[in-house]
This record gives sequence, C-alpha cells and structure tokens, in this order.
Amino acid sequence: MDTQLKKQCIHCLQLKEKKRNFYKSYSNWHGDGLLPYCKTCLKSYLKDKENNTTAVKEILRILDKPYKEEMWNKAKEMENDTLGVYLKNIALNDSSETYDSSDHLINNVVNTHGVSVSSPEKTVTHQDTYVQEDKVYSKSWLGYYTPTEIEYLEDYYIGLDRDFRIVTKSHKDYAKKIAKASLHMDKCFQEMQDGVNGADKKYKEAKDIFDTLSKSAKFSESQRGITDVGMGSISQIVEMVESETWVYEHKNDLDQDNYDRLIEDFKHIYKSL
Repeated sequence: MDTQLKKQCIHCLQLKEKKRNFYKSYSNWHGDGLLPYCKTCLKSYLKDKENNTTAVKEILRILDKPYKEEMWNKAKEMENDTLGVYLKNIALNDSSETYDSSDHLINNVVNTHGVSVSSPEKTVTHQDTYVQEDKVYSKSWLGYYTPTEIEYLEDYYIGLDRDFRIVTKSHKDYAKKIAKASLHMDKCFQEMQDGVNGADKKYKEAKDIFDTLSKSAKFSESQRGITDVGMGSISQIVEMVESETWVYEHKNDLDQDNYDRLIEDFKHIYKSL
C-alpha cells in the first residue's frame, strides 16, 4: 500500500492505513486532519473504563477535546464505538472547543486560597487561579501523572523520536526515562524560582540525572556507533548505510593505507550481512 495512505500512531508506533484506523481531528495542529493516536490504542485504553470519569478525562485531555458528561453518557448508549460517536458529536456541536471547555473546568475553578468559584461561560483565567488536576496511573509511562504531565511526556518523546532515529527497544526505553527526567527537572527548576528551601540542590541532582541518561543513551548522531543501533534486520542495515550512519564520505585525498583500511571495513560489512 502507498505509504502516503498510511500514518504512524505515536503511541504504538505502528504504521497503519489512515482511513480505517484514525479518527478525524479538527485541530490546526493536526495537519493531516487526523488524530495522532490510532483507534486501537484509544479503544484499548478505554476498554472497561467508559464509566471511569478520570480515565475518560485523561484521554480527552490528551486529545484536547472537552469532557461533556451528558454527551458522553449519550454516546455510551450507542453500545458501539463510544469514543468515535462522542468525538463526532463534539465536532458537530462545536469543532473549535478544546479540553478547557470541559464541564468540570468551567464550573469548578479553584484559586490559590482553596475557594471554589464558578463561571457559566468560560474558565476563570486570573493569575492567582489554577485548575486542580488529579493524578492517574499511566500504563505507558509506568507511574501516576496528571493529564497535563502525560501530554508533556508524550510531546517530549515525539520530539526525541523526531530529532534522533529511535530504532531499538533500548533507546525507546531511554527516551521515556529522559522525558520523565526532563519533567522532574522542570518541576525542581520551578521550585527553585519560587524560592523553596533546598530546591537548588534538588534541581542540580535532577539535572545530573537528565545529563547522565542523555549521555548513556547517546542521543546525538555524532556519538552513535554501529553497535548502538540494532542489527535485527537487513532493512535496518540498509537504512544505516544509506543515511551515512556507517559509511561517511571522505573529503580528503586517500593514500594506499586508507584504501587498505576501507577494504578491511568492507570485510566487516560483508560479515555483518
């Protein structure tokens, strides 16, 4: 099938046919008009969780779609594709609405003094207010995080995958740990800015962990060697050679010794194949 008709899910990382496997998106951030998560991953997460409000909110927060309790309950009555029906109804109602338009955010904003205030039309956005988010367990990230934190982790992982060709399972694991280390470092930095006692030491420790993980993962193309990228298939080897990960163009004149070394290198390549 033409690769232009396919799309990679940013959760399972599988390449799937666009038309059948992805829901429509009306966000300007999704240039192809489709959500970045495949239907299978979304449905798998929500399986047996349609009555779990926290789980539903987590998915809708990631998708940046509002949680409307009445509309969600109506979608469940269809007993088919609850999420698909809900997203379609939301789009028909107002495709420009985001997660910030959710019922619980509009009707229950908490200020820094712990006093609940209500707004029938929009979320209060004064600087002295914040929205209290509950932490939920994320199977993908193996820990408890708020929806906003999960969104940060997902975006950071996508950025790493875009900047560095994450091929092996080991590097995928490192990428997730680095994303979590970055989130922790940002929290420590915020505490340091807020003048929290001992925050400077915590930030330094967090930064050291982040730097150590990054160096261990060798998330720099100039640091990667042939043994760092998996040799699980011929296609990986071909990709490495074509992208000059293995064989670099020599810009200077070569003497006989250089040619002899190149011949030895090709012997190693042949053995690897």
